[in-house]
Amino acid sequence: MCLLAQIYQDQGRLYEAEAVCIECLNLRNGALGIRDRKTLNAMHLLARTCRDQGKLDKAERVFLEFLDLRKDVLGPRDPETLSTMHDLGAIRFDQGRTHEASEIFADVMNIERVLYEPGHKETLLTLYEYARCCEGLGDRDEVIRLMTEVHQADTKLHGAEHPDIIKSARKLALWKSEKEKSSRDGSTKHESLVSGSHHEESFVEEEHPVPLRLEHRKRPAEDESLAQETQSKKRADGSDLSLAVNAKV
Repeated sequence: MCLLAQIYQDQGRLYEAEAVCIECLNLRNGALGIRDRKTLNAMHLLARTCRDQGKLDKAERVFLEFLDLRKDVLGPRDPETLSTMHDLGAIRFDQGRTHEASEIFADVMNIERVLYEPGHKETLLTLYEYARCCEGLGDRDEVIRLMTEVHQADTKLHGAEHPDIIKSARKLALWKSEKEKSSRDGSTKHESLVSGSHHEESFVEEEHPVPLRLEHRKRPAEDESLAQETQSKKRADGSDLSLAVNAKV
């Protein structure tokens, strides 16, 4: 049933996905209990569906309950727990609660720096989100420091000649030059720092190489298995599973 909810979500049929998620969650809770990993994954899918609908307050409530359960069941340093914290931080950012979001992303970032090797994609994604928050809070020095780290990692991954790398390198150089000039002049006027600040230009949002942006964040483990199941069924019968499912509904 969660497979059907995932298909609806991928099709943009979010209200139908939400209804199926709720039914799936209730069934798994009754059969497996609220602490079972499959039940938790169903809850995560419901929270993300609510977020995608713009129901941020409802998504936040589900994520908060879900996060407490994941911390209790898996521990606070488990990658799935960190993924949930990351999603909660994104909701807080979308709600305009930038300081609270920054605290969440800082916590996740500090744990991921211990868990993963330098330059790991999960850590870089968190750095990117934390930099967005720092933009929103007007912390230019921290934004430049964070995005320099991300840029260096991206350069190792994509090469210095990649168009996005060249673009972000130029932007970083410009920002550092502006910072030095404003420090000399005692001026605080500068270009927009912040995605979410509603200025026309944002370094983090516009100049960051696309492969590491938030929409490419890895899905929860069960979402990946659902996607693999969908593809395997398509290969098995040579048909589009989503059409077959829709025909049965």
